[in-house]
Amino acid sequence: MKLLKYIIFSLALAISLKGGEVIESLPTREKAEMNIEVTKIFTEKIVASHDEDLKTITLDFKNSSVDQSLYEIFLFEDLNTLPSYSVSNARGRVFDVIKNGAKLRAGSKVTSGKLTYFLNRAKSTPTLNIQYEEKPNKIYVGVLNKSTNSVAKIFNVEYDTPTLFSNAVPTITSTYKSGNQYKIDNEDLEENPFENYYLFDLGDVKSVISNYAAGNGGTNIDILPGVTIGEYNQTFKSSGTNITYDSVNFNAPKIKVGSYEVEVRSHFYSPSSETPQSPLVHSVDYKFRDDKKCIAYNVNRTNTSTTLTLHTMPRISFPEETITVFRSVNSSEELFEYSSTNNYFNFVVAKRDRNNNTIALISDIKPFSTKFYFPKMGIKKDYAEFSGKIEFSDFKNPSLTIDGASTSTSSGTVSNFVSNKETNLSSKSQNRLLRGLLFESTVSASGTNGSSVTELISGAINGDRINNGGDSTTPLSFKVSNGSNWAKIQISYSTGVPTFTLVDYYPKSSETKNSFTFNVEHKEASGLVRRKYNITLLTPDTNKLTVDTNTIPSTSTYTDIDRTPLNNKYAVFGGGNLKVSLSNFIFGYFPALTLGSAKIKDTPSAQIVTDFKKLKLIYDNTYSFDTRIHFYTVPNPFDDKDGFYGVDTHVQGMSKEIISGKHVSSDNKNLNISTSLRLNIPEKNIVEMRKNIKEKSITLTPEESSENVVIATIGTHNEGKTLFTVDSTTIPNFKYKYPTIVFDKQQPIKEASITLNTDYIKGSKISFNLTGTPGSTAGIISAFLPPGLSFGGSYQIYQGETKIGDSITTNGVDKYTSAGDTTETHKFILKDTLGNDVKISLKHNVNGLIDFSLDEWSTDAEVDFKIVYYEGSGLMRQTTVVKLITPRIASEVSKGVLDFGVILKGSNRSYSTETKVIITEHSCHDVSLVISNSDNKVTLSNGSGSNLVADISIDSWTKNENNKVFTLSGNIPIESVNKSTGEGTHSGTVSLNMTITPTTKINVRK
Repeated sequence: MKLLKYIIFSLALAISLKGGEVIESLPTREKAEMNIEVTKIFTEKIVASHDEDLKTITLDFKNSSVDQSLYEIFLFEDLNTLPSYSVSNARGRVFDVIKNGAKLRAGSKVTSGKLTYFLNRAKSTPTLNIQYEEKPNKIYVGVLNKSTNSVAKIFNVEYDTPTLFSNAVPTITSTYKSGNQYKIDNEDLEENPFENYYLFDLGDVKSVISNYAAGNGGTNIDILPGVTIGEYNQTFKSSGTNITYDSVNFNAPKIKVGSYEVEVRSHFYSPSSETPQSPLVHSVDYKFRDDKKCIAYNVNRTNTSTTLTLHTMPRISFPEETITVFRSVNSSEELFEYSSTNNYFNFVVAKRDRNNNTIALISDIKPFSTKFYFPKMGIKKDYAEFSGKIEFSDFKNPSLTIDGASTSTSSGTVSNFVSNKETNLSSKSQNRLLRGLLFESTVSASGTNGSSVTELISGAINGDRINNGGDSTTPLSFKVSNGSNWAKIQISYSTGVPTFTLVDYYPKSSETKNSFTFNVEHKEASGLVRRKYNITLLTPDTNKLTVDTNTIPSTSTYTDIDRTPLNNKYAVFGGGNLKVSLSNFIFGYFPALTLGSAKIKDTPSAQIVTDFKKLKLIYDNTYSFDTRIHFYTVPNPFDDKDGFYGVDTHVQGMSKEIISGKHVSSDNKNLNISTSLRLNIPEKNIVEMRKNIKEKSITLTPEESSENVVIATIGTHNEGKTLFTVDSTTIPNFKYKYPTIVFDKQQPIKEASITLNTDYIKGSKISFNLTGTPGSTAGIISAFLPPGLSFGGSYQIYQGETKIGDSITTNGVDKYTSAGDTTETHKFILKDTLGNDVKISLKHNVNGLIDFSLDEWSTDAEVDFKIVYYEGSGLMRQTTVVKLITPRIASEVSKGVLDFGVILKGSNRSYSTETKVIITEHSCHDVSLVISNSDNKVTLSNGSGSNLVADISIDSWTKNENNKVFTLSGNIPIESVNKSTGEGTHSGTVSLNMTITPTTKINVRK
């Protein structure tokens, strides 16, 4: 009972102290007098900041009503010492308090127990700074009324992190870039969205409070991760679920570029995809952010332990004018210097007070402050030096606009320039060689390698903002000379893209190109060279014959499966493409191609017609045959544009031995011939190689002969265009040997599958076409079976590595195509995956088309086999891998229960019953039911050791439309009834197998 009373008393005391302490101070007794004084003093909470590193506690009284003219303050650590200040005769203690107050106001330090404190008047609101060697458990501030010499008030100092926040110290993880950071001044320079500023993205930082607890018991104070720029203190008012605050500009420290000073911007970016982490129990959850100066994680939730993560990306940017100024400094690299302080990002804690709906971002709360100082920033300029060639081909219109790594037009070509040196070059510049600068700059030229530059007029480029200029205000022009030869050049730029113009050159009648070498340099406003191009320039030549033989292989591989048959028993095979160009020709000349040496002089009405060229191919010095080689093209011979002669439209659209370029009536044009080289191999020789050469690849070498070449040459005609001459034996020409022919016999592996439905009629034929699909889908779920060979040979069926049946000969071994059939249908016995026999039939038709039928099978199962085809030589030419899914032979419709009823123990009689089992037969099968137990018995058990044995039989069946009805009978004999002693329900299971009823043959005699 006493204990109960004690508990009740303790609870009453706790309730009385909630919301503010009441301290009853009892004075010490003097002598035997019984005078008792009781003073009630209410405490007030006062919050102090605490720096454990410096061992200091700092508090102020700006929110309290302590008038220094009426009151003095004193410190104590134990409430039990308070009565010594509270009695009427405690004059010594009161005097000490007043004396120490005078010291504080004089700027002196006061010692109280283990504490030392002083008054700091450096700030606008004086603070009381308390120093300690050993951290006190508790501190109280007493307020003495000097007029009454009594304690008027006591402040309870809260200077520790609240208990629930003891683990709420942010953990900082970052990929912050603290080293020197550079912006590259090149074409990849891109502004950020903030009004023409250039961005330094400094990685990212995460501030994590792992053991967050909302509300600190009943105080409604939350600690949140936050971050500020520099020393930054601001409190934001929360209204409902929204945060309202005044517009805050960027924090703007200053930097210097030489003597030039400019403000940079520092701000935050927080990924929009970031969401608060689970678990969440809340009504509203959101982030408070000011994209410029500060950001904090704001949460409005119930008391819940969780993790708060503030993820942000510190950023610094500087204005584009910094780039512009730096381009006037003759230096390739510059680091900026900060000319102001506050140059750091400060990751702090933010305090959310639910009592007044505020969030305070306070950058000097310790130990919750982690600083990331701004890295040094700078600019690096790009530089590029390249060497390459510009070749003019059109002497009437010699002008090239160059926007890319290489350029090829009718006026000329620019080769890929090779990099001699690159520093910080952008990807855009790398893909736009010879490109000028896109800002204010100058362009000049100088001769190299024996060439000299005179009559130089330097070019000037405008400077519209950063990378949006690059237009010539004055083109670069100069004369470059090499001995007596010279060329006048003009180069102009439009947004950095150069146009090279060959204004004039000497000599013009040369059949070879003249070469000149010079440098073109681009300098920024400071005079620093940013681009240098070492250029070799070639002037146009005349009557230049060029042949593009990139598609003429030294070896050509052909197959006999994908071929084009001809009516005259030849198969066509492509031999590569040819293109001949005659550039800057003199009137009266045209390009031509001939097979071997050819000479013709004629006055054609439309085209020159010659015969096929014969070509002998040799295999292993043991076998050879003649083929036909020719040109093939389909231009319009009467087209007035650059065209062709030599098209034989009477024989398969093919020309034969000579093809010539069309002549025109004026110069200053390029004449081109585009044609392909083709080979006609007699079908009989392909058949012979299939029959007699058991090799997959057969190399056929053209007969060694000076005539087995393709010759590119120049033809001529007279001024009246009445006589045309092509003579590849006298005019300089180019010769190309015929390619070696590799005749490749392909050996494809083809996948096939046949899945049949239950309505498939056994033995019915499925015919597959050239695409491998069936002509009819009756009884088929899905089917694909590609044809075999279209020529004669043989085939063999395999299951795994086991041959099934005999090798089957296919007709037409002496035919090129339209063969591959078999005279008869062939039957094969396969095994399904369950080990049952499966019988199929195959019949091959012309071009290898297949008829298939499934003749006999036992149940639905998978059958895997392959058909391997061979040509006449015995070489395997095709493998078809087949997956066959057979259908079910029958389906169960219904089954009954053999119910023997109630069996009376000792009845001395047998018990019989019967039921019906109904099945549906598929694919015209005659199906029987067979009891799986060999003794036709089944054991009925009650689960407790008592068994009955029943005899089971299938007595008869009847036909009911598409169903077969079987009668299943059961009998429990007398001996089994008498032997069983157990009671209760007895049960058992009968297994029935569906089998195909064998056919019984009966000989009938008359």
